[in-house]
Amino acid sequence: MESIKIKPEKDLQTMWFFETIIGSLIVLILLIMGSTFDSILRFYALLWAIINIPFLLYIPAFYKTLEYIIDNDSIKTQGGVFWKKYSSLTYAKITNIDITQDPVQRMFNIGTIHVQTAGAGGTQGTLAELRLLGIKNLQGLKNTIMNKIKESTLSRSNQPKETVEKPENNTEILQGIWEELKIIRKNIEKN
Repeated sequence: MESIKIKPEKDLQTMWFFETIIGSLIVLILLIMGSTFDSILRFYALLWAIINIPFLLYIPAFYKTLEYIIDNDSIKTQGGVFWKKYSSLTYAKITNIDITQDPVQRMFNIGTIHVQTAGAGGTQGTLAELRLLGIKNLQGLKNTIMNKIKESTLSRSNQPKETVEKPENNTEILQGIWEELKIIRKNIEKN
């Protein structure tokens, strides 16, 4: 089957702009009311506003780099403007898939899919190995991934198993262990 390439919804970029602008407006209101605040608070408010201007330019650049690929054996993500990050997670390692939507994401009808392995922990995918941001059809994509996991598990279970030659009886096993112990003892006595 062919790989599925997914770009986050354009609403993700809009949501990031919305959050940044709302945060900046709150800081701007604090600056306007600055006469009632001390100079340190005004300094931090101004610093916040100055930092957000380059961030508004960064949002579209970062959004363009995001891509998710679902293929026959793994899920891959890539993104990053200055530091590129490429991640891959095979279906055999996936133990859990969570869907989250905060209130702002619900406003934009998007959410995040968190893909976890046994090594991950935390609630609601806080330590997920892969996060697929800006997804509209959350349940549909989760089901697609779950089906890929099932297909992968079935194909692994249908592969021929390696056979290990089993001794005829327990006496052969014990005799082999006894011989190894004698060799180990001789090596210890030499040292």
